[in-house]
Amino acid sequence: MNNINIYLFSIIAAVSVFIFGCTEPGITTNADDKLSFSLDTLMFDTIFTTFGSTTEYFTVINPHNKSLEISTIELVGGNASKYRMNVDGVSGVTATDVLVLPKDSIYVFVEVTVDPTEEDLPFVVEDSIRFNVNGNVQQVKLLTYGQNAHFFNEDTLSTTVWNDDRPYVNFNYIVVDTLETLTINEGVNVHLHNGASIVVKGNLNVYGSPDSLVTFSGTRLEQGFAEVAGQWGTIFVQRLAQVTFEYAEIKNSVWGIRAGLDLLMDITEYTFENRPVCNFKNTKIKNTLGPNLVGLLAEVKADNCQFYQTETPIQFGFGGLYELNHCNILGTGTDDAALFMGSFAIVDEIAYAAEMLAAYNNCIIYGNGDQELQFDYTAATEEAFNYTFNNCLIKTDTLDDVNMINCIYNENPGFVNFSNEEFQLEETSILINKGILIPEIINDFENNMRNDGSPDIGAFEFQP
Repeated sequence: MNNINIYLFSIIAAVSVFIFGCTEPGITTNADDKLSFSLDTLMFDTIFTTFGSTTEYFTVINPHNKSLEISTIELVGGNASKYRMNVDGVSGVTATDVLVLPKDSIYVFVEVTVDPTEEDLPFVVEDSIRFNVNGNVQQVKLLTYGQNAHFFNEDTLSTTVWNDDRPYVNFNYIVVDTLETLTINEGVNVHLHNGASIVVKGNLNVYGSPDSLVTFSGTRLEQGFAEVAGQWGTIFVQRLAQVTFEYAEIKNSVWGIRAGLDLLMDITEYTFENRPVCNFKNTKIKNTLGPNLVGLLAEVKADNCQFYQTETPIQFGFGGLYELNHCNILGTGTDDAALFMGSFAIVDEIAYAAEMLAAYNNCIIYGNGDQELQFDYTAATEEAFNYTFNNCLIKTDTLDDVNMINCIYNENPGFVNFSNEEFQLEETSILINKGILIPEIINDFENNMRNDGSPDIGAFEFQP
């Protein structure tokens, strides 16, 4: 054999080895060779009726040394099923002759939409995906809890009452009209879809109880969204509107409550006479992208409230009338202050001033930054900028302010666990018995009595 023939033979042999080396190994038809799965039951968190779910998935595994050919993969409920299936990128209720290579796996993706029923309590939606391979039938169960709700989409409300029978879900916006009143009673869960807001032109009264809060949150009920900020818009409290929140929780929005902003009104028309009035008691606003609470020439009174999980929990700009008692104002940022107060606004390069009257009693203004209190006023508006801090803990480098009376500066409040939202006081807290008596506030955030004549600073009274 000459050199050329030897060379060609070598190439042909190498190519043959490559081709045969890349061919799939044989397909096993042994009845003992079955599939494995990453789970037995694919469970979805509670889903509102008519809402499509997020996509969940599981893997189908071939643990053997030869390929497995799955004769059929079937959504048992067929076209009538509430579920939708996608096998390795191909959608449908049935997939056939699906090959799984040795020691390999494929993905099965599943979505669900739950139809309304007449039930108030959560109900179960079940189905399964069936696999036929080598004469064996295997399956993965599908399980979802469905929840009926009261649905709203661009609705303007007259006077009405919401009770705790089903959740209330807002797709876009709800307007509480001028001179009308929406009353929300204890235990009601209000869910707002992405970008949705509540606009209050009239009156909003929220009456939770210590054991049954009223909650405002997003529509994503999966565990992974339990503490994700920015899932919905805000609660707008327009000028002349009045709101009361007792024992409520507002969370996971872009802003919590924006009181006083009216996009249809020029800022020169904002006055004390058309100010919105907001009353908060034993309420928490948390985990927002922007401030928990914004006030623009508004009137706000808050007792035993918590504002936290954002860089600037409270922003009172362009003046207003504010009284906060036994409140926790806790910032998470390092550059922005937990509490911001201003007395002027600039529109089209023109400064407009408004009087600021603010009083903070037995409050905690604290956070991760070095400076958690910020004032914003000009020399021209300084006389209209009036505030007092009585018996408060303040993290600030301003230590000689005559308007800060009997305050504690830059000390650790002694929370049980700041990072875990446990803001109750430890036994060694410097805040115990350091507050001033406010006779009308006889209970703390958890409804414990403040009955020793020397209340603690903050929303929680120490419990031995």
